[in-house]
Amino acid sequence: MDDPPSNNGRLAALFAAGGQMGQLVNAHDWSQSPLGPPEQWPETLVTVASTIFAAGAEIVLFWGPDYCAIYNDAYAPTIGDKHPRALGRPAREAWTELWADLEPLLRHVHDTGETYTARDRPFYIERAGYGEEVYFNVSYSAVRLSDGSIGGVLCIVSETTQQVRAARALMADRERLAQMFDHAPSFMSVLREPGHITELANASYLQLVGEREVVGRPLHEALPDVARQGFIDILDNVVATGEPFRGENLHVRLQRTPDGPAENRILDFVFQPIADAKGRVAGVFVEGIDVTERERRADALRESEVRFRTLADSLPALVWINDAEGQVVFASQAFGTMLGVTADDLQEKGWGCIVHPDDMAAFVKTGRRHLLQPARFSRDVRLRTADGTDRWFHIEARPRKLGDTFEGYVGCGIDVTEAHLAGEALEHRVEERTAALTEQIAEREQVEARLAQMQRLEAIGQLTSGIAHDFNNLLTVVLGNVAMIERTFDKIGVDDKTRQRLAHVRTAAERGAKLTGQLLAFSRRQRLESRVVSLNEVVSGMQGLLESTLGGGVAIETDLMPGLWPGLVDPTQIELIILNLAINARDAMAVGGTLTVATRNVTLGPPSRSEEPAAGDYVAVSVSDTGSGMTPEVLAKVFEPFFTTKEVGKGSGLGLPQVFGFAKQSGGGVRIDSTPGVGTTVSVFLPRAAALVEPVAVAAEKVGEVADIVGRMVLVLDDDDAVRSVTAEELREAGCSVLEAASGTIALGMIGDAAAIDAVVADFAMPGMNGADFAARVLERRPDLPIVFVTGYADLAALAHVPEENIVQKPFGPGVIADRLRALLADAPPIAAGQNSGSSILSRRNENL
Repeated sequence: MDDPPSNNGRLAALFAAGGQMGQLVNAHDWSQSPLGPPEQWPETLVTVASTIFAAGAEIVLFWGPDYCAIYNDAYAPTIGDKHPRALGRPAREAWTELWADLEPLLRHVHDTGETYTARDRPFYIERAGYGEEVYFNVSYSAVRLSDGSIGGVLCIVSETTQQVRAARALMADRERLAQMFDHAPSFMSVLREPGHITELANASYLQLVGEREVVGRPLHEALPDVARQGFIDILDNVVATGEPFRGENLHVRLQRTPDGPAENRILDFVFQPIADAKGRVAGVFVEGIDVTERERRADALRESEVRFRTLADSLPALVWINDAEGQVVFASQAFGTMLGVTADDLQEKGWGCIVHPDDMAAFVKTGRRHLLQPARFSRDVRLRTADGTDRWFHIEARPRKLGDTFEGYVGCGIDVTEAHLAGEALEHRVEERTAALTEQIAEREQVEARLAQMQRLEAIGQLTSGIAHDFNNLLTVVLGNVAMIERTFDKIGVDDKTRQRLAHVRTAAERGAKLTGQLLAFSRRQRLESRVVSLNEVVSGMQGLLESTLGGGVAIETDLMPGLWPGLVDPTQIELIILNLAINARDAMAVGGTLTVATRNVTLGPPSRSEEPAAGDYVAVSVSDTGSGMTPEVLAKVFEPFFTTKEVGKGSGLGLPQVFGFAKQSGGGVRIDSTPGVGTTVSVFLPRAAALVEPVAVAAEKVGEVADIVGRMVLVLDDDDAVRSVTAEELREAGCSVLEAASGTIALGMIGDAAAIDAVVADFAMPGMNGADFAARVLERRPDLPIVFVTGYADLAALAHVPEENIVQKPFGPGVIADRLRALLADAPPIAAGQNSGSSILSRRNENL
């Protein structure tokens, strides 16, 4: 191992002569470096360090087992921001990112003493805040101490990053140029002189000469067919004179296939001389295009143009061609014969000389749009002849293109003046017919809307009638049992509070019965007793009732038409209708107002809404108020059951539906006229009757006649067990003997076995066999048998001929069935006890049920 130098002053002077790095070494704090202060360095290290500080090459010395770095001014820029912190520090600290690559190289030289050299050696280094791949020419050699051991590795480097990148870019450019050369659409080759030897030839060139082997061969050997046509002499002249040769539309015969015939090709090409550094022609660049197909399309386009002109001039139509700017470049002779304008005039003056002046602005605007967005189009235009006559032409135009380039339009126009005039007349007739159809469609839509409304209301009516029927059965059971419980209370004695509670139950059931009555009225299932009445008398007779009902806040006026026609209506129901309408009117006048009841004779046309009656003569009674009125949205729903604008608990929503059902069932209709904030008028239209008829007096001897039903045998038929039980129990309490049947079939069997049955109480609506079917079959055997029909709603068609006294409407009050039987049995004495006794029926009662 070398001894350290002994003269500190000498070292400082030695290093100071080594530029900035030498001065930096003198000023550096070496206490933190594994190398220690310079005065302790081996003599070899001092010598090498002072040598590299003064050198102009990029040198770095990695010393000792930690490969501590000492480098010169030339090397410092190479490591960027690693300088100066890398000075005297182990290489693994400053060269962290490339230590895995650098350390094996240093270790190999340090361990073996062998020199390592490389050109354009890549390294990954971070020296400017980011990482990059850089390249160096490197020479790593061992530095030996005096005892022969290796103290460090001396690295002489030269960065070649820029050169490598430039070379790669140049290579890429060459490859790109070679690709462009090879893929160029024109044919190209390079001939090396002397001898016209083909050095390069692209794909298009090889395709042109039939893929023959030409590279490396003289032209006269590779392409003898070309040489025989004088092209060798042309090339010799280009080489001798240094002047290029250009050929256009030259016909060249080429043997493109080994066994095929020679082809005639038309070529455009250039022989361009290539000079060397001394100005001598060293080669010839050959470049050109095969224009054979282009020229053939052009030996064809000219012929087609002649044919086109001949055809265009022979047609009885306007034919023209314009360019991409809209300028006319061709016009057929028909412009002169049909419009009196020559082709030259049209080309010179443009379309303005024939287009109608009133249409010119729109014509120009449309034309510009078609020029900007080329597409086929057709339309009718109005043209003016030279003598001022207007003619209509239908034109068809198609865009002309050369490849993808728009060249203009070719168009044709035929005279459609007569057709256009006929079309205008037809259009006028069509407009008239369209107006008529529009009116018919509007009328049809109104009819369809009315039909839809009628169907909807009819469907709701069927639903509500079914609900009313089932609800009436329930109410019959409730009211019947309430009556029985009340009679029981009379016998056993019950406190007043319990009686009051039972009375509440009866009152609620009676209110339910009223609601079902309104539902039946809407669904037109109530039984009406229509009579010829004077509506003036009905309204006059209700004056006091209306005053007491409406109170003092409402002024009541009547407007009764003299000579009012008689109406055909149920007098009791019309009074209820007028009263209900008056109450609705009062509720609509929150702070009071005027209510007017009026009568009129009216003759109506076809209805505009479903609730209105058919065309005909009617007697109208109307109720008007000065209240809040109704919006169109509310007016559209007022006849639907349970629709109401009143507060909860103040309206059932059945008032106007009841009016609608009553009017329709009576053969008339309803109309509502209402304006929000002004008031409402509800008009009920009733059928006009022929004349008033005096009522027939009832025979005095019949009035009040009733029969005792004690001991009479009555058959009760009802499919609802609870209703049948209530009816049977009432009759038993009245003293009757009662048989019960749950179906028409069972009841018929009882009738056949028991002739002692005095009367029948039958439900009308039953599954299988309804009350009407049952009665028809019973009366065939017993024509004189009294039958009382009990029904939740009346099937008007089936019961049309049944007397009123034979029908009891559910729900019925206590004693109603017994009273009705007493009236019907007044003239029917009981059957003798021995005649067809019903004991056998009674014995089988439970079995049959």
